[in-house]
Amino acid sequence: MRFVSFADHIDLMGGTSYELHDHTNIFYERVGAYGKEVITKKTKVMVNNTTNTN
Repeated sequence: MRFVSFADHIDLMGGTSYELHDHTNIFYERVGAYGKEVITKKTKVMVNNTTNTN
């Protein structure tokens, strides 16, 4: 899993939409394993490249 961590947020990156979806699921599972949760109201998705949208 590729990610960039900052003081108050984490950026997940994927080469395809499937890869990003998989990374997001893994992240949610790992956060839950520590008794934490992702606040979906504050969650944002940004697309950098629309030519590889598998």
